[in-house]
Amino acid sequence: MAFKAENTSLVPKELDPEAVLSFLREGGQPKSFKEVKAHFGLRGNQARELKAILRGLAKGQLVKRPRGRKISIALTKGLVLGTLSRHPQGFGFLSPEDGKKDIFLPAEELKEAMHGDKVLVRLRRRPSFGPRQGAMASIVSRAVTELVGSVTKSQGRSYLVPENRRLPQRILLLAKGRGEVEEGQLIVARITSYPTRYRPAQAELVEILGRAGDEKIDAHIIMHKHGISHELPPEVVDEAARVPGRVSAKEAVGRLDLRSFPFVTIDPEEAKDFDDAIAVVPQAAGGTRLMVSISDVSHYVLPGSALDEEACARGTSVYFPEFAVPMLPAELSSGTCSLHPREDRLAITVIMDYDSAGNPADYSINKSVIRSQARLTYNWVKAILEDEETEIKARFKDLLPSFQAMKELALKLWQRREKQGSLDFDLPDPEIIRDPNGRILGIGRLQRNVAHRLVEEFMVAANERVAQFLAEKGVPLLYRVHEPPDEDQLAQLKAFLHSLGVSWRPRKGLSSKDYQQVIKQIEGTNLEQTVCRFLLRTLKQARYSGVNRGHFGLALKYYTHFTSPIRRYPDLVAHRVLNAVLNGESELKLGPPGYGLEELATHTSKRERAALDAEREMWDLLKAKSMVDKLGQTFSGVVTTILPFGFFVELKDHFVHGLVRLDSLSDDHYRVDSHGSYLKGRRQGRVIRLGDEVTVKVIRADSNKREVDFSLVAGKRGQPTLGKTR
Repeated sequence: MAFKAENTSLVPKELDPEAVLSFLREGGQPKSFKEVKAHFGLRGNQARELKAILRGLAKGQLVKRPRGRKISIALTKGLVLGTLSRHPQGFGFLSPEDGKKDIFLPAEELKEAMHGDKVLVRLRRRPSFGPRQGAMASIVSRAVTELVGSVTKSQGRSYLVPENRRLPQRILLLAKGRGEVEEGQLIVARITSYPTRYRPAQAELVEILGRAGDEKIDAHIIMHKHGISHELPPEVVDEAARVPGRVSAKEAVGRLDLRSFPFVTIDPEEAKDFDDAIAVVPQAAGGTRLMVSISDVSHYVLPGSALDEEACARGTSVYFPEFAVPMLPAELSSGTCSLHPREDRLAITVIMDYDSAGNPADYSINKSVIRSQARLTYNWVKAILEDEETEIKARFKDLLPSFQAMKELALKLWQRREKQGSLDFDLPDPEIIRDPNGRILGIGRLQRNVAHRLVEEFMVAANERVAQFLAEKGVPLLYRVHEPPDEDQLAQLKAFLHSLGVSWRPRKGLSSKDYQQVIKQIEGTNLEQTVCRFLLRTLKQARYSGVNRGHFGLALKYYTHFTSPIRRYPDLVAHRVLNAVLNGESELKLGPPGYGLEELATHTSKRERAALDAEREMWDLLKAKSMVDKLGQTFSGVVTTILPFGFFVELKDHFVHGLVRLDSLSDDHYRVDSHGSYLKGRRQGRVIRLGDEVTVKVIRADSNKREVDFSLVAGKRGQPTLGKTR
């Protein structure tokens, strides 16, 4: 069956330079002014703004329009379009739209461009080493319209100092509302004019948040910075309220009835949305049947609806340490779409049969109706499978055979994936430890157990099977792709490992098995987390794409995200494609009107990165807060990163990183080696290496800047106290 994807071009909601460029690129053919005007629905005087935008694009050498002829894209050789990422220290990098390597921009070349802007860069002659370099040619479109920061006053004027240190250091607050603000207050402001060579950016007051230190305000700031909102538009709230809370008999018609099977959900204790349920049933001759049922969110969230528009805009749920910002309203995420125990729910179920060795034998994908028998936590499953907690076992005694079959199958699936080359960095996640009054006592390590492995294996299996099924059908799909590292990254990795004394001889035609060699060598040593983090930095970021490029880290040819449609928009897209195939439909509706496959891939990848950045920043804030009342205390830690200005130490009893600055080491003058693997004193030759155990004292904890500083505790003769090395 031939499929036709609807909405294959991005129809912009607002007229701006980026939207105009996007339309001009479609089809690769020049377009008349009349065509552009009609596309944006412009009438009369509205066309003036379009003419102004086209003049600006022509001035920036982005478009050309010979007299009396059509308008076309006009990127000349040496000009690259992309998104600017400014570093707090002044320099920046351009991420090209064509997906090629980033381009370095020295501080003096950034001019009036701001972090996140779409800009045009002119390539310079390639240096003999290091990244490509460029010079700013023009700013195509601005990314930041509102921002959060603190108020400072100088010479009778009020300024905003943005929380995001990648943005300009000071923005002038205009008179409107300026008298209401006080020094040190945190506010939201709207930019009214962007910086030029002659004056700073200007902004007007939108909202006064309060003062730093309040956890709710801190969370608000981080969310605003990364474009995350708790608020839902009224039309989304109204639409969610109309979604039925129960599955009707009519809705179950035509679906595979799996309500008698032993499905269970396994999630963290604090989880409220349960979008996956699993059941394992032993088969003849030692085989096993695995059934992974995923909530059929696409049945309730229709393309183009208000719910869909908002879910797409958010792209993903965001999980902060102690609260979540769901992609879908609570009526769906925690209600109708959540696979609550002993309630009928609509699902899409992947049924996979395996032989006695864990090799795949057969599979099918079905629209289904299920009824979860129990809601379990990771710790309960661990207790059932590995502990002697008779109370938990007694509570779920009817499910014990199923749990044992799950454990055995998950082990076989992992062994098979590991043999194929799948990478497992097993880096720990943080966990907040509070006293009964809510005060942060510290940040601990969240321990993974057999239940985490079990769920992970089954979800990977389902995602792979769905991707393979849809790829073979030849239908459009958002693949989850992870491309191999490039040559520059491999050269850096090889030099870094050599400096640590870690042997590595990658084979010709690099594969993930070459990375496995390294992981196995450093497993269980003080270098394990440091090297694993470096390995991760050399790998490209996993992302969404309409083109299947395989998944290097998982060593899989086909992979997609299908198992979390409540919290990830790409999974919802995969469900829509599956439903179209299973229903025999010939037209695909992937998302809101105007969003084609590649636009969805780019947008959801960006929203995923924004969510990860926000989550990471919140953890950094809480880690700094956890050290505020520990000033002057000493701790044991491990050297994890070495930089020209100091080295980072991770505390053993607290999941916190802090910086020891080189200028705080008074016993000698230390220099870093070229690969960042050790520091060496010039006079006495003492060495501080990655993986060294050290004793440090907490000397500064700044939650506003998300920073912690340590000093190295000196021994009897003023020497740094170094513990055991590898």
